[in-house]
Amino acid sequence: MTSLEEWFDDAISDGKIRKIPHEEISKGKLLSDGSFGKVYLAECNSIPEKIVLKKIKKCHIKEKEKDILFAFIKELKIHSNLDQHANIIQLYGISESENRNSYYLVIQCANDGTLSGFLKEKRDTLDWATKISLAKQMADGIHYLHSRDIIHRDLHSRNILLHDGQIKIADFGLSKDINSQTSSTFRILGATAYIEPKMFTDIRYKKDKRSDIYGLGVLFWEISSCCIPFKDLNQQALMGQIINGLREDPLPDTPFKYMELYRHCWKPEPKDRPLIQEVCHRLESIRIDLVFNPALVDLIDELNDKLDSKLHVSNIDMQPFGKTNENNGDAKKDNLRQYLQNEHHNLTWYQRVALLESIVENLQSIHTKNYIHCNLHIGNVLKGKLDYEIEIAGLSYLRPVEETGLSKELYGAPPYTAPELFQGLPHTQASDIYSIGIIMADIASGGKPPFGDDYSSVQLALAIIDGLRPKFSYGMPRCWKDLMKKCWHENPSQRPNVNQLLEEIREILRFGSKWVVENIDKDGTDASSVDINMSSVEQEVYSDLATMMICLDINSNNEKKNESEKENQSLSKF
Repeated sequence: MTSLEEWFDDAISDGKIRKIPHEEISKGKLLSDGSFGKVYLAECNSIPEKIVLKKIKKCHIKEKEKDILFAFIKELKIHSNLDQHANIIQLYGISESENRNSYYLVIQCANDGTLSGFLKEKRDTLDWATKISLAKQMADGIHYLHSRDIIHRDLHSRNILLHDGQIKIADFGLSKDINSQTSSTFRILGATAYIEPKMFTDIRYKKDKRSDIYGLGVLFWEISSCCIPFKDLNQQALMGQIINGLREDPLPDTPFKYMELYRHCWKPEPKDRPLIQEVCHRLESIRIDLVFNPALVDLIDELNDKLDSKLHVSNIDMQPFGKTNENNGDAKKDNLRQYLQNEHHNLTWYQRVALLESIVENLQSIHTKNYIHCNLHIGNVLKGKLDYEIEIAGLSYLRPVEETGLSKELYGAPPYTAPELFQGLPHTQASDIYSIGIIMADIASGGKPPFGDDYSSVQLALAIIDGLRPKFSYGMPRCWKDLMKKCWHENPSQRPNVNQLLEEIREILRFGSKWVVENIDKDGTDASSVDINMSSVEQEVYSDLATMMICLDINSNNEKKNESEKENQSLSKF
């Protein structure tokens, strides 16, 4: 008895696999005929829908074909360990031919065929809502497999089937000639487009869960285009081009965050790809109205290149953000709040102003390209290893200036949201400048939340409309305070543009250590005569002394005034 027969008998006796008597099955149309078996459309008395029979001949279960045997067993074992899932093709059981010289896998029939065929047929009618739904279903199926530590390892659009419009992931390890929809040529060459570069460059590399993620990225592009990837390229030459970074170009109508996701999935280094949990989460956050624009991708690539040259780290991790979530996608960088909380007592005001300059320089790169960030908050500002190297993340919300009037959708972190946005006006570059003003409050306070936890989102929105702004930190320089006020002015037209803001910041830095703010507030509540090279501890000491000197000066003036009045009274007696 062969190992297949042994496992076959054990699986049936243990109840893992259902044995279906051959008498119940009526073979129909031959779907394919390979060297090691045939695939039929069929019917079964105990199964209400049509089925597919995948056949393997016992005469081919020999030592020289043991890879076929092991692949067959692998598919049986994987299916036996899976519960029924909406996006996994269902294995009904195993059958044996009447003459007992062959085995059959009895599998659910997918009436809409392969994904590649479905996309080709529906190319002119598929809308983006349907395309995103297909991508979500595919990701859900892979999530189910990965949660059970099962790696597909062979994702491509002929291993993804559809039944009544629903995605069904199929083919968990059968050899190329047993695959119902796949010829030998396709398995060897055609799947190249879906294979990660490391498989071509490292003979010791073993596929893992992130290998499936690469295949998903290519499939997501295929869904967006309704075309097989690289269909016009020589398949043998394609391998080298993929190693050198060749990927398909996005289509102009692609939702931006969808495009961003599949570019993330097909990164060359496995460690840089997201896990399937993140893929599913990001698919849920996609907005169809925000579509791909080639100029926007060029801008993001330019920002990535600029950052790479300064920080020598991998590309910007452009992850989607919720309304209040902070970016945690890059372990090599802190978001600015973390950095400020750790370094608050060591930072001089000069260093804080220099940090602000770097942030505004990044924003200038966006604004000069006629884009708006739309979701600027401290969690989307990342601090590199060098002193003043800053990266603005959360780029998935970037929108062209000319398109913002088309949608008044509100998104962003409420504490950093300009009041006009709460009143239904669209995002503008001036609303980004407002956010900079709130980030300035963060920098001054050492990363404390600008409004604490005293407000719900609705309460905070109403309060901001009514003029609520962060409190000024003790010892804050006058010019910093004045610049904040300009940035968060309730009237967007009164806020400086990014070039004006950058010039004012550089004007402060030009004075350097010689700069001391003049005109201390005489009520002592704003001790603003503070050298920008002082640390926060030094500022507090200096501010206390300054306040004391103000009081002494006032008392001295009062005493002189009283003495003068007494003298005048004395003189008046004469």
